[in-house]
Amino acid sequence: MVQKQIFSAILLLCLLAIGCNSLPTIPQGLTDPGKEQREKKQEIAEAVERRRSEAMIKAARARLQDQDFSGSRELINNVLERSPDNQLALFLLAEIAVSENLMDEALSIYRHAITISPENAELQHNLAIILELTGRPNEARIHFEEASHLAPNNQLYQMSLLTDPAYASSMANGERFSTPDSVTR
Repeated sequence: MVQKQIFSAILLLCLLAIGCNSLPTIPQGLTDPGKEQREKKQEIAEAVERRRSEAMIKAARARLQDQDFSGSRELINNVLERSPDNQLALFLLAEIAVSENLMDEALSIYRHAITISPENAELQHNLAIILELTGRPNEARIHFEEASHLAPNNQLYQMSLLTDPAYASSMANGERFSTPDSVTR
């Protein structure tokens, strides 16, 4: 018995002297056997959430086309509660605001979306149009130029640079933006 204790003590001292690096490594699966399953569950949950958001956005777009602004807004707000930076949801929320002639809200939404994705030419262009419609042609021009710079092959963005500030002011003084689809599509 004493010999066994002495042997164990000597073995322990040898291991300490050599260091732990010389010990064989324990495979990850043995130290955390549920890690792989947790990661797989997480991937599945994220995929389900993405599909759920896509379905809700599609349903919201259908409601918007049916002029059901409150129903569309409710669905989009639900998506944004779960994913505040969802670009598609932000685009659609801005379209809803434009359809309801809530231009200040649309401006706020586009400005927020641009902080998330400043390299998005469509966002820049849409913000420029709303700025133009609200009588801010100089600020609109900055965003028209940025959209054109980000997507130099887009003819619509290039043509937007040709707009006359006087025309923009007349739009702001009475001519209403017809539909959001004419802006984003």
